[in-house]
Amino acid sequence: MNATLLGSDCLPRGGLVKVDAESGAPRFRIHASGTVARIAEEVERMLKGAEPSAPLDARGIQPYLTHRLARTVHGALQVKTGEGFVEITAA
Repeated sequence: MNATLLGSDCLPRGGLVKVDAESGAPRFRIHASGTVARIAEEVERMLKGAEPSAPLDARGIQPYLTHRLARTVHGALQVKTGEGFVEITAA
C-alpha cells in the first residue's frame, strides 16, 4: 500500500498506477506511467535504504516507512525509471 502511494506521487500530471502482487510472498511491482512520471531523488535514495538527509516530515516518512517495512519481511526495493514511467519492485 505504501509503495502504491509513492507510485501515485510520481505522477504530478496524472497517469496510471498498476499494481502486480504475488500472494504468499512479499513480492510486488508498482508501475506508474504518465506524461512527466518521475521520482524525487531523495525518495529513491530512502527506498534503497539511505538515511534521510533532513528530519522526516509528512512527505519524507512514506519512503522511509516503505523501506523499513520491506526490510522487516526481508525484502529489498528496487526503482527503475524511464521515459514516462517509474517502477518500484520488491522481492
